[in-house]
Amino acid sequence: MTEKPSVYTKDGLLGPVRLGPTVGIGAPDGLRFGLFTTWKGLLGAGGALSLIPMFGVPQASPAQVSRFSGEGFLRVHPFRGAFFAGLAGGVAKTEGSTSMLAVKGEPASRVALRASATAVYLAPHLGFRWMLPFGMTVGFDAGVEIPVASSKAEFEARAQGETQDVPGKGKIATAMSYAASKPVPVLHLLEVGYAF
Repeated sequence: MTEKPSVYTKDGLLGPVRLGPTVGIGAPDGLRFGLFTTWKGLLGAGGALSLIPMFGVPQASPAQVSRFSGEGFLRVHPFRGAFFAGLAGGVAKTEGSTSMLAVKGEPASRVALRASATAVYLAPHLGFRWMLPFGMTVGFDAGVEIPVASSKAEFEARAQGETQDVPGKGKIATAMSYAASKPVPVLHLLEVGYAF
């Protein structure tokens, strides 16, 4: 008598390979959209795009920040179940903007400031992706993005139709430099998908 395969190892539309879309939310990624594939419930691979749309920073009005990232990942499910260990690699771009008056009380003297930083990273992570009998998946994972290459944070000012590079100062400069050069903890709180 043969043992019935578990929901994680049973065949899908492509035999031992199952694939499908995912959508999720987390930090610092924000909204996350991806594709994944698994082979015999043991190996997994995929990719994801993540976005935090421009949003206001509390107590720093009118400052705004946004982030966009794209990554690919490989995962091993050592017990052919929900638990996995993985490694992702990708690129993340963080942008910030604010404005200020060069001369107090004169709206025509407003200067728009923009900062950006890009980092290429590797991200080891651990997590769980449960699969329900009808193919729906639910999971979460945690890890850390470790920059392996990054562009220096760039800062520019625009006033009266002219733009020029400026040295970065203060909290925005510190935050941008950190985003481009330091490890960042990552938590994908919820990821929902469907395996065909």
